[in-house]
Amino acid sequence: MTVDRYFAEIASEIKRESDKVKIGFSTHTLSAGENREDIVRDFLKNYIPKAYGVDTGLILSSEGEFSNQADLVIFDQLYNTPLYPTSTNKLWFVESIYALIEVKTHLNPDSLNDSIEKCKKFKKLKRNYSTVPNLPTITDSLFILWAFNGPSEDTIKQNILNSVKDLDVEEQPDFIIIPDKILVWSGTHRRLAKFGMPNSPYQAQILEAHPGKSYEEIFDTIKFLALGENTLFIWLMWLTSWLKAAGNRSAPLESYLDQGKIYGIKL
Repeated sequence: MTVDRYFAEIASEIKRESDKVKIGFSTHTLSAGENREDIVRDFLKNYIPKAYGVDTGLILSSEGEFSNQADLVIFDQLYNTPLYPTSTNKLWFVESIYALIEVKTHLNPDSLNDSIEKCKKFKKLKRNYSTVPNLPTITDSLFILWAFNGPSEDTIKQNILNSVKDLDVEEQPDFIIIPDKILVWSGTHRRLAKFGMPNSPYQAQILEAHPGKSYEEIFDTIKFLALGENTLFIWLMWLTSWLKAAGNRSAPLESYLDQGKIYGIKL
C-alpha cells in the first residue's frame, strides 16, 4: 500500500458518503448540506494534526465585524477557546482561525459567487495577534471552498476565471477543491509558496531576476490542477504543511475591550 492510494480510496469513500446523503435527503436541502459538512469535518478531524481544531460558528474581529456563518473553521486548539463554547453557534475571535471552509454540494456559478463574497468579507477582517506564546509566522488566513461535484474541468476553470477576474490576490480563495477531481490554487497561499515571505532572501532573488515587476506580473496568480483521485492527498499535504509553518495563534483579549470604557475604580 502507498499513501497516495490510501487517500485515493478515502476520496472515493467521501464521494460515496455524499451520494448517500443525496439519496437520503433529496427533498431536504438544509439537512443534506449539514450532513455534507459533517463528512468534511470528520475527514479533517481524522487527518490534520490534533493541535488544530475543527468546528463551526461565527468569526468576530476586534472592530466588532463578523464573518458570515462559517460552515467549518480550523483553529489553534492549544491557545484558544470560543465564546459560547457549549453552543452549536460558537463565536470565534478571528485571530484564532487558520482557515474558513465553505462546503458546497455543486460547484456552479451561484455557489462560486456566494463563496467568493464570504471569502472577501473574511479576508478583510482586521487581525491583531497576541504575542503570547509568540506572534504567528504566517499572519494570513486561508479560505477554502470544498465542493462535492461540479461540471467538466474546462467549465469549472472558465466559471472560476469569470468569478475572480476583478479580485486582488488578498480577496481570492486559497483553495477550491472537488476531492476526486480538481484542485484550484490561488490567493495568498499561492503567493507565499511562489513568491516567498516579504523581504525574504528568496523573494529578493526573484525580484532581482525580474526587476520592477510585481508578483502578479511574474507568476500566474491562479493554477488549475486536474488531479483526479490524487486531489485530496495533494491538498491535504499542502494544507498541513502550511498549518505547521504558520505557527501558533491567539487573540489578545484586550483588543476586544470597549475603548474608553471605565471598568472600575482603584481603591
